[in-house]
Amino acid sequence: MSENEEQPDGAPSDSVVDVGLIDEMLRMSPSERLRQNDRMAALAVRLRKAFVTRAREGDWKTRGT
Repeated sequence: MSENEEQPDGAPSDSVVDVGLIDEMLRMSPSERLRQNDRMAALAVRLRKAFVTRAREGDWKTRGT
């Protein structure tokens, strides 16, 4: 689906699917996929924690300030 195509329900698509990433995930075994998903979830948690810490220190302006 391209960026300008509509979804089946008629809503415009605001994201693009990378079929290559789907193919790579399907090539992995279920246990490899679980480990990969765990690593990505852990990375998201670390990034959020780092952002919150830096925002509290005043290094970054947040939308609320």
